[in-house]
Formats: sequence, structure tokens, C-alpha cells
Amino acid sequence: PHVGVGLEGGEGGGERADEAGVDQLVGRMVDRHPGHAAGGPDLEQVGHRQMLARGGRCYTTAMRAWRVHRSGRPSEVLELDELPDPEPGPGTVRVRPTATVLNYNEVDGCRGRYLTVNPPIPYILGMEVTGVVDAAGPGLEDWVGRRVVATSQGAYGGHAEAVIAPVDMVFDAPPSLDATGAAAFFFPFHLAYLGLHGRGGLQAGETVLVQAGAGGVGSAAVQLAKAAGARVIATAGGPEKVAFVRDLGADVVVDYRADDFGPVVEEVTDGRGVDVVFDGVG
Repeated sequence: PHVGVGLEGGEGGGERADEAGVDQLVGRMVDRHPGHAAGGPDLEQVGHRQMLARGGRCYTTAMRAWRVHRSGRPSEVLELDELPDPEPGPGTVRVRPTATVLNYNEVDGCRGRYLTVNPPIPYILGMEVTGVVDAAGPGLEDWVGRRVVATSQGAYGGHAEAVIAPVDMVFDAPPSLDATGAAAFFFPFHLAYLGLHGRGGLQAGETVLVQAGAGGVGSAAVQLAKAAGARVIATAGGPEKVAFVRDLGADVVVDYRADDFGPVVEEVTDGRGVDVVFDGVG
């Protein structure tokens, strides 16, 4: 599968996070991940892995997966293991990934300080995937063959050649996006929509302040807020990011490295302030 880097902790979070750890995580995967076999007869032995052709695609009866075996630097604790294919049970489907996403909290996971989940070691890294459903639990057979974005079961297990996902967290992938685009779209826009509308109740004509507007979730929030008819004030760090956020449609962008956003917000709103604050950093 393709691997994308998802900066879902927000721009500010990314700048404070272990960016060297992300580089190690990517490097470890690129250095060790062998190419995928393709073609061949209906059943072919490749090393000791079985390649099985189904509907013009080659799948394996044993999968490779990136597992964390102990806590430490990603370059030292990740191993590319071979494991039996997982089987879907009630309420779940199995996805064959075409793209997965790397998140900063996965670096924390390698180091033993996962912020969202605490899986037992050894465990397969990875929270979300894009791919094709190739097997499903009872009553879910209609999902088979569909191209989806999905959250892996327990929010780990995604960096593998076969991933189990609860059907409640499986969605048809946007047809206009390729595999990496759909993978990058899934969590940032999901979280941004939840924050703006589910929690913030943002309405057309209101003003929203988006912190770290150049980050993954922040950039999604800027676009969703504009699509909802809101006035968007955003913060970003540095001239390049300010220009990027302005190109996304933000009405006012403050370089927080050079200016205090508080007085700017007071000025552009005539002292009224904003209706919603979207802070994906904290």
C-alpha cells in the first residue's frame, strides 16, 4: 500500500511533536517494505507466502504487517512481520489497503505513550486506511468489493495488508479522490466537521477563529467553514503558511509568530469577538 503522512495533530501540534520520529517511521517503512507481487496463476508460492488470485487481483493467505515489539525509536522497534490473514466477525469487514496514513500519535505509540489507545505489545500500528473490502461478517456481504475509507478496529492495526474494521467506521471512498487523497481526506475533514458543526454549531454568517489553519485538521476546518458560509479568521506560523491558508479561502490570516491574534480579532470584528473558536492543537 501507499503510505501518506497525516499531520492530524494540527499545525501547532506538528511543530511541537517528534518530527524526527515521523521521519524514522517513514524511513523504516520505506527501507523494509518489499514490493508487492502481482500476476501469476490462481495459486502461486512466493517464498512461503501464498498468493491467491481473486477477481483479477492477487491477495495473500498470510499478510505482512508493521508491528511495534517494544517501546522506543520507530527505527528500532518496528518490525515487518508475517501473520495469518485476520477474519471478519460480526459487525466487521476486512479491507485490503491501497493507502494508509501515518499520524504523529503513532510516533508516540512507538515510544509507549499512545495518547488515544493503549494496545498490548506487540501490536500493528495504523489508525485509518483506504482500500477495498474483500470479506465481511454475517449480513454485511453487500460491502464486499466496495472501495472504502475505514478506521481500523480499536484504532490500531492499519499498517497491514489486511485490516479488520467495524462497519460503523467504514465509509464509501469519495470517487473523485485517489487512494492517497481519500486516506488524507478521511480523518481531518471528519474531525473538522465534528468540531465546527457537531460541537460548535457553526451557522452561515457567523465568524469562526481557526487555530493552526495550515495543519491537517485546521486546513480542513478553514474549507468547511467557508463552505458553510462563515467568515473565517485563521492563524498560521510563517509567511508561507499564511499564504497557504489565505489560498484556502480564509478571510483574515494572522501569523502567530509575528503578531498576537487577539488584538487582530478584536479589530476585524469591531470588538465583538468570534462566534466559534476551533482549536485543533490542544
